[in-house]
Amino acid sequence: MRIGRPGDLKRVVDLARKVLADLDPEEIPAPLVRVATQTGRSLVPPLQRRLIVEIDGNEWLRNQVAEKFDGAADTDDPLEKAAALFLHRPDGWEDELGELARRSEQSAQADLIETMTRRIERLQTELETWRNRAKRNRRLAEKAAAQADRRVAAARAGARGDRASRRVRALERDNRSLRRDLAAANTERQLLRRRLAETREELQRERRTERSTDPVPAPSAWASLDLLGSARLLDDLVGAFSPEPAFEETAALQVERPLDLPMGTPPDDRSAIEWLLTVDREFVLLVDGYNVGYHLDRTRFNSPYVRQRLENDLARLKELAQGRPRVTLVYDSAQSGGTTCDSGPSGIEVRFTSAGHSADDELLTLAADMGPAAVVVSSDRRVREGAQASGSIGLWSEALAGWMLNA
Repeated sequence: MRIGRPGDLKRVVDLARKVLADLDPEEIPAPLVRVATQTGRSLVPPLQRRLIVEIDGNEWLRNQVAEKFDGAADTDDPLEKAAALFLHRPDGWEDELGELARRSEQSAQADLIETMTRRIERLQTELETWRNRAKRNRRLAEKAAAQADRRVAAARAGARGDRASRRVRALERDNRSLRRDLAAANTERQLLRRRLAETREELQRERRTERSTDPVPAPSAWASLDLLGSARLLDDLVGAFSPEPAFEETAALQVERPLDLPMGTPPDDRSAIEWLLTVDREFVLLVDGYNVGYHLDRTRFNSPYVRQRLENDLARLKELAQGRPRVTLVYDSAQSGGTTCDSGPSGIEVRFTSAGHSADDELLTLAADMGPAAVVVSSDRRVREGAQASGSIGLWSEALAGWMLNA
């Protein structure tokens, strides 16, 4: 938790929504009309930021919210204390908010390290289990092979007449059966080796992640500032609450002509993405996240690891592209309260759809809004054809995944 994000002032947001619900329509501040119409259990982050900024700058609204707040700044609950400081603003409240932010950041880092440590311990236990199974199967396979060879050698040495020959043939059949068992054991052994290698790689990734999340002590932003410096820093904090314009609404681009995939360039090949990098004009790249993630790693396509890789690669694509496109990455989700938007690396937009509204539906809606300014990446034929009907280009997920795996 870090004081300064909308979630840290959840008490203030909840009370403010109740205040807006009790106001007459003409009393609601203009910037909050959209917020007041939301009836879900929670607001999406951009609307939460808009509400906090308005409370911060509107003393009348802040007093209305403070009247409904019955908490105090001397509580041990950091959320209640942050709300009390933000609403009542006693002397020195800025310093106390800064201290809450520092302690909350350290607590969040400690929780993350503890989670990663437990994950590493589980992986180490799993690795040891697979290693023991591999050793046991190897011993069984060697024992079976030695037993088969001894039985065949003994039968051949003592074979006499037809009766002995029949016994030899029977033993040879047993030998073939045992060798088939040995081959099956060797196959399982190979599978175990691959599983060991995968587990070892995952363990190394977790360890690298743990090293990269070591907490760094945060210097106090307020201790060395005079009154003017403190005021300027407070202005910066208020700016941090402001919604990012790129994610408030997906504004349509004005284009002179639609994009046109060059003749001979397959829409399912990475050459289509390489062509996109050379397009020297504005466009919007709309991507079905789990579709592309499946082609990057079929066993873990919906894991945080694959999502992070996908977002980083799309940020790299945005930096390499001559036209510096806007990139929107859409994931299926079963969350309530509507589709949420957030900012990823290099300013790409990350959307999680709400329950009953799939990523396919969201992509088709965005493509209809963007028209010829959009390039839609999806494995779903319905989405690609719907995008093309809106004037957009439809590319296959295999094209983007192929570029990411080979770039």
